[in-house]
Amino acid sequence: MKESITSILIICFLLVLGFFLGKLIKESIKAKLVGSITMIVMILLFMMGIELGEVFINSNLGTSIIIESIVLSSLISISTFLLLFKRKPYQIEKKGKQSFLDPFIGCFKAIMFFCLGVLVYKFTNLSLAEHNISSNYALYTLILLVGLDLVNFSFKDIKINHIKIPIFTIAGTVIGALIFSMLTDYSISESMLISSGYGWFSLSGPMVTSMTNPHYGSLSFMTDLFREIFSIFFLYFLGKSYPQGAIGISGAAALDSALPFIKENCTNEDIKYAIASGFVLTLLAPVFISVFVGLV
Repeated sequence: MKESITSILIICFLLVLGFFLGKLIKESIKAKLVGSITMIVMILLFMMGIELGEVFINSNLGTSIIIESIVLSSLISISTFLLLFKRKPYQIEKKGKQSFLDPFIGCFKAIMFFCLGVLVYKFTNLSLAEHNISSNYALYTLILLVGLDLVNFSFKDIKINHIKIPIFTIAGTVIGALIFSMLTDYSISESMLISSGYGWFSLSGPMVTSMTNPHYGSLSFMTDLFREIFSIFFLYFLGKSYPQGAIGISGAAALDSALPFIKENCTNEDIKYAIASGFVLTLLAPVFISVFVGLV
């Protein structure tokens, strides 16, 4: 719990710091820094691939856990998207005609950088931790740059209406977990425990493992990881047309790692929804995990 609170404070601090730096530096310098966001995202995905490579090549993980996590994350993503499918309280901003290949190429590049990191680990057993390197460095740089680019947004416009997305996201997660429990031998409490990370795999995996067992922890980790991957696809392909549904799938990641994808593919108003939704779910994830651990 202490670690999750610390992560929230760091994220908020970096966003605020970036926001005020954006008001102080020259526009030309800010433009160059903001223009580097895509490159930082790819570096982050590459580093995550190296750090998580052991999970993907570990034969002990088991095919069943991978299949079950894909099924559960798919059910959650689809349920969440459908609940938010028609909930568009504003008009989508037109940003010019784009080729169909643009989102496909962008999404393909993101997945490929992550897979490249996994391959680097597989053939070298490289450990970033041994060299005092962490993907958090890239993530924190990314959050700072996003805060820098938020200088043109008015946060006073964020209203109670923005809280609708996390509410429907939680409802979509419950529906997905309920269907999953009907299709498998997992109880509804077990399914909810596995689902309660809301895309925050760096929290859910270790926390669930320490409080229950490695099986639940691995399944929770993989479910949230696949959920985040699915959110990238939804944001690239449907973010412009159905932004709230795509943001809902991102879950807690809408506040940090998914925020650059939201910024690139959605509107300025969507970013307010994303920050509010991601912040609420980030606060609730460790709480819900603790509750369902007790029920299991």
